[in-house]
Amino acid sequence: MANGIVFSLFSLLFAMLVTILNVTWTHTLSLGIALLCVLHLFTAIPAALVWKGLLYIRGTIQFIISSEKKGMSKGIENPDKALDPALTSSETKRIIFIRHGESVWNEMFNKGFMPHSFLFRLVRGVVRELMMIPTRNSVFYDSPLSAEGIEQAEDLASFLSKDHNANDKVIGDHVKMLRGDSSGSIIVSSNLRRAAATVFIALHERLKQTGEKIYLLSTLQEMSRNVDTVAVSPPHQLAPLPVLEERYGKLAYEAQFDVTKQGGNKAPTRRAYKDFLKFNEWMFKRTEGTVIAGGHSLWFKQYYKSFLPPASDHDAKTYKMVNAGAIAFTLTKAITSKGLVVYRIEPESMTTVYGGYKMKKKK
Repeated sequence: MANGIVFSLFSLLFAMLVTILNVTWTHTLSLGIALLCVLHLFTAIPAALVWKGLLYIRGTIQFIISSEKKGMSKGIENPDKALDPALTSSETKRIIFIRHGESVWNEMFNKGFMPHSFLFRLVRGVVRELMMIPTRNSVFYDSPLSAEGIEQAEDLASFLSKDHNANDKVIGDHVKMLRGDSSGSIIVSSNLRRAAATVFIALHERLKQTGEKIYLLSTLQEMSRNVDTVAVSPPHQLAPLPVLEERYGKLAYEAQFDVTKQGGNKAPTRRAYKDFLKFNEWMFKRTEGTVIAGGHSLWFKQYYKSFLPPASDHDAKTYKMVNAGAIAFTLTKAITSKGLVVYRIEPESMTTVYGGYKMKKKK
């Protein structure tokens, strides 16, 4: 409404100016275009600055008060209760997690702190962020894919395109499902840009053939107090994805995202276990037998810790998935005789499809 009032006043003043000056239609057109550009400048920049200021405030509040692991142990039932012989019901889903490629934030802070390289990466990132202050974009907040992250997503796409991987005895069935060769799967992603872009690039050939949607789910948003986990997209909207726009065109990528379940930013007081359970509940309401989910290392790691049996010492509980890695497993939903809903990852079903885990180097 405010923009409408501004443009109405502009139109009135412009008409008066043209009448007073008695200029020709060509001069009128040139003057109109110039004034429109000035008007856009002075209406867009203040709005972007207000938006950016609110974004920074939100990130600061999150960094100070966030405690997403709180309540995890009490909020999730022991997975081994799913082994109770007196179950009322039991059903399973296959899940394939895809971690996003390297983000600009990862590039700055996760590659060591040697002064000569870290300072260069940090200064470059700060300069880019300062240049984006009058815009609704950021490299720190909802950090996008870096150049290396794009390559990692492309490498996963290349891996999936090879027929010998689809015919492999161990991972072949999962590869076929990711490629869309087999029916009965749905693709979802975190609402953060790096995850959405990774899934789109990695599964682009499938998306191009099927025309299906990637469902954005706020429940998959990364769990951390760092500002790179703050989303820039409002509820039920898709954040601009310049990486995809440059490669495929804006209309081509926007048409393949469904934002009806994209609830916007997580609350600073979020409890991650509640979103784990919401994600599970959503999955088991779907008819598809397989859910392909793009997301984040800390979220995935804590999810594995929550639903793998307590006695399991699987690497997924200790190490992060590598960038653009893909892990498949079976999740069981059981309802006990007391009416408790219990979720359990079957340890023997954990399969590294691509990439695996980022192991710490032995000294």
